[in-house]
Amino acid sequence: MATNNGTFRFDGLSFERLKLPDFLEGKGITANIRAADGTLWLGCRDGTIAAFKEGRWKDTHMPRGPGPRNQVTSLIQTRDGKIWAAFGRSSNGLAWFGVGAWHIQAASYGLPNGFVTALAATGDGRLWVSLSGTVQVLDRGAPRFVSSGDELRGYPALATDQSDRVWISDDLGTRPSVANPGLPSRIRFYRTPAFKRKPRSFFDRDGTLWGFTPTDGMFRIPKPRLGGPSGDDLEPVQRYSGHDGLASDSIQDGFEDLEGNIWVATPLGLERFRASSIAIEPSVKPRAEDELSMHVDHAGAVYFAGANGLHRANPGAAPALIRPGLFNAGCTSPVGEWWSPSGTSGLLKFSHGRFTEAAGPALPSPKSKLSDGLFACSWSNEGALWAAAGEQGFFHQKDRVWFPARLQDPSLYPAVSLYPDDLGRVLAYNHYGDLTRIDGQNRTTLIAGGRHKLANITSFAPVGDAVLIGSDAGLSKWASGKLFTISQERIPTISGISGIVSSQGQTWLQTRNGIARVPTSDLERAFLRRSAPIHVQMYDFADGMPSLPNTFGFHGLALGGDGRVWIATRGGVAWIDPKRLPFNHQSPPIQIRSLHAGGVSFDASPNLRLPRGTRDLQVDFAVLSLTNPKRNQARYRLVGVDAGWVDAGLRRQAFYTNLAPGMYRFEVIGSNNDGIWNRTGAEMKITIPPTFFQSRWFTALVSIALILLAWALYSIRVRHVASQITSRLAERASERERISRELHDTLLQGVQGMLLRFHVATMRIRSEPEAKSELEAALTRGEQIIETARERVKGLRYLDSPTGFRDAVVGAVAELEIPAGLDIEIQVDQATPPPNALVADELARIASEALRNAVLHAAAARISVRLTASSSWITLRVVDDGVGISEVVLERGEKPGHFGLIGMRERASRIGGKFAIQSAPDRGTEVSVTVPIRRALRERGRWWRLLLRRP
Repeated sequence: MATNNGTFRFDGLSFERLKLPDFLEGKGITANIRAADGTLWLGCRDGTIAAFKEGRWKDTHMPRGPGPRNQVTSLIQTRDGKIWAAFGRSSNGLAWFGVGAWHIQAASYGLPNGFVTALAATGDGRLWVSLSGTVQVLDRGAPRFVSSGDELRGYPALATDQSDRVWISDDLGTRPSVANPGLPSRIRFYRTPAFKRKPRSFFDRDGTLWGFTPTDGMFRIPKPRLGGPSGDDLEPVQRYSGHDGLASDSIQDGFEDLEGNIWVATPLGLERFRASSIAIEPSVKPRAEDELSMHVDHAGAVYFAGANGLHRANPGAAPALIRPGLFNAGCTSPVGEWWSPSGTSGLLKFSHGRFTEAAGPALPSPKSKLSDGLFACSWSNEGALWAAAGEQGFFHQKDRVWFPARLQDPSLYPAVSLYPDDLGRVLAYNHYGDLTRIDGQNRTTLIAGGRHKLANITSFAPVGDAVLIGSDAGLSKWASGKLFTISQERIPTISGISGIVSSQGQTWLQTRNGIARVPTSDLERAFLRRSAPIHVQMYDFADGMPSLPNTFGFHGLALGGDGRVWIATRGGVAWIDPKRLPFNHQSPPIQIRSLHAGGVSFDASPNLRLPRGTRDLQVDFAVLSLTNPKRNQARYRLVGVDAGWVDAGLRRQAFYTNLAPGMYRFEVIGSNNDGIWNRTGAEMKITIPPTFFQSRWFTALVSIALILLAWALYSIRVRHVASQITSRLAERASERERISRELHDTLLQGVQGMLLRFHVATMRIRSEPEAKSELEAALTRGEQIIETARERVKGLRYLDSPTGFRDAVVGAVAELEIPAGLDIEIQVDQATPPPNALVADELARIASEALRNAVLHAAAARISVRLTASSSWITLRVVDDGVGISEVVLERGEKPGHFGLIGMRERASRIGGKFAIQSAPDRGTEVSVTVPIRRALRERGRWWRLLLRRP
């Protein structure tokens, strides 16, 4: 909609200012049309015409040369696709758009001089133009306009009906143009107001003609007829002005939306006309302080009693006044007579169109307001008339004699209401919450206020043998001696019930929130099961409710014989016809309007890419059902964030915070006021690119850095542990070397000196051969002991080079008895760095043990011992081509009673190596030991090692 303050769009709940392109800003929109291809055309005050399609604005460049260049008053599209524009301040102000350009050729089409006031188009391709005093018609493909033959007076308006006929509204009235085909001989004129300025008119989808004037409000002609008499005998034209509730008599424009609502633009705001669920009867108007009571007789007629008289509405008819005066709640006798309390103690009977007075019970002078006369009456199935007289109690009439009914002490329990049930029994209610059913001489207390805690009963209605009761506790049902209640907390919309009726499977409740319609089956299930769902349809002021509900008489609703549900309110009487309730079948369009992130607004698009680092966003959307927008429902979700649909309530915005980078999909669905859902809805894909610190590259770099840090820490720890082990082993080696030195310098040297002395002694004992021989044998044994001791001392020292490793292995081979034909190869790669003493010694001992086992047990022809090195490992391999090792020994890792394999595995473990044996029957055996290079090499000094070394 265009205003002096800008252009807005309205979703039924809020207005949003549209940002127009620069070439439209401040020019004022004066006309618009939606073309067949969906393009929106806008005409401006200065003659500019713009087109909007697929999110883009385009200036159609109306030429500035000769011809019109002022306010665009009308836009219309003809069957051939041309867009026609009328300009209100130029003679022959007419142009058309086609082939991508505007053509100002009114004169070439033979259009008479005059100001164009209205345009119309028909399905046969004709263009209708009204000028001063004439209507001109241009047939499709014709070169010139021709006159329609209609006489005009004043400012005319043109409208096309559903049968493609053009109607004219001017000072002469409203009638079809004589140029329409198939008209009757006598055309009907409708008396519409004279127009001081140019009016507008159109036909809605139901065939009703709507007219709008700049000075005199608006008018409406439901389905106007073509022929027949003219004048006052016609159906009256419905007129609306400020006196009827319009904000202003100046109507700027009007249109019909997709759901059939009529919108009227005035200088003071928007007005909406729509099909109403509740019809107001203006003939029954209570006084401001008055409240109506209603009663239905056996014929289905509804009686309305109040301070302004007694009215009756027969089935299918409007209420009519029967008699003026003050009337209270009435009742109907078994023979169809209507009775009502009258005065302080009398009754008034209405029968056969006549009123007669009857005596009521004799009442003493009133003590209080609750004693002031009769309040209500009712007839029982026995033909007895009952009356409620407040603090005087209940009375019943038998043989024209009144008797007090001793139900309770009336001074403590004042009588308030009487009502017959469907079986002719009487329900009596007193001021303190007791509800009693009277069936002849039987009195049954259905509700004892103190016991059932239903204080302040506000309404009750019999339903078969049960009774529905409205109270402060909610809605209750008494049946078979039991009371069932649906609390107000469970259904807040049914609080404050002041009327109950049931019909055609529906229960109607008058509440303080409006009229509630509930399926009776839902109520039956809900009375028995607390978790049972209840579907409630509300009708309130938006549906035509004239005023607050009536709370007098406990019966604010009445069911007429024609099925209408009558409603008593403080502002008058209204009714709902359940058979003719309007229902909105139109699935509402769903629109995502905009997105806001980081203080920047973005127009909605199917794929939206937001700035890097976006964390918070707001999405605005709309459910485009304008019939009753407050009853529309909306649900949304952000796929990837929301676990399910989120109910938006009346809010049409979604907020999200702390979003991570990634791709999201925002979805929204909605329903109209009658619960028709658009489950396809609308969606928008949202991409939030990551910043560098949120990117995968950064994550990868951080991961790599953490891995490297962990590896560095692990390496430092391993080096530290290795250093500690090496240090301990070095201490052990040093201790062994010390022991060897001590043995060499003390024991061996001492024994050697002793042997020398024995040699000297032997030389001197030449005369005793036997003594000499024994001494020489002892010397030989001593030399053997010294040699053995030297070998043991040598064994206490570690090897310290690959050459030493080779020599140790060669020495081990030399000690073995090598079978004939056995080839032994010992190889140390030149690239092998010198291992530390511990590693070299252990590897040599493992090689020696493996060699010994191969020589003794393998029956091999060839044995290879090889020590190699890589950048990470030093590897020893002893390979033979013998008989192999049995699978049992391989699985157990040892041979019972032998410790060679166990010893090799333990020596490998001591130096941090991996010991492995691979063997197969008759395919030989390979023994391998792999030691990390850092563990095997000699320890080199590092500054950080000093920090980790134990003191």
